[in-house]
Amino acid sequence: MRSGDSSWLRDLALVTEAVAWTLLLPLLTRTMSLPRLARLMWSGRSSRMRSDDVTRIARRAQRLLRREPRCLEESFLMYRFLSRTGHAPELVIGFDERRNGHAWVEVSGVRLGEPETNRFETMMTFGAGGRLAETSP
Repeated sequence: MRSGDSSWLRDLALVTEAVAWTLLLPLLTRTMSLPRLARLMWSGRSSRMRSDDVTRIARRAQRLLRREPRCLEESFLMYRFLSRTGHAPELVIGFDERRNGHAWVEVSGVRLGEPETNRFETMMTFGAGGRLAETSP
């Protein structure tokens, strides 16, 4: 097997896993508490996946299912895969001034895939192991 073949197989395995989670997350986000789901989605196992592969894999899975990404589901998926890369992702839940909710992922304080003008106030942050890292009143 050539090295390109193993890369293709690894991507196929990751996309398959991402598709499975993409199908499950709508149900899980409606039936589980956020702290419990954050603990479930944290993956302590190590992977050779690069952090820039995470968004590509998550979006590929959603394109395969022809789904528009929902911020909470996409953020949980990115949080899961980034937790394998050696980075310390944080899943952040926030609200804007009209109380609209939003979720995103940060690594080292940088919002991934979010505009710098994101005006959401952080309400809770889940860090390593899916533990609640920060809450605001």
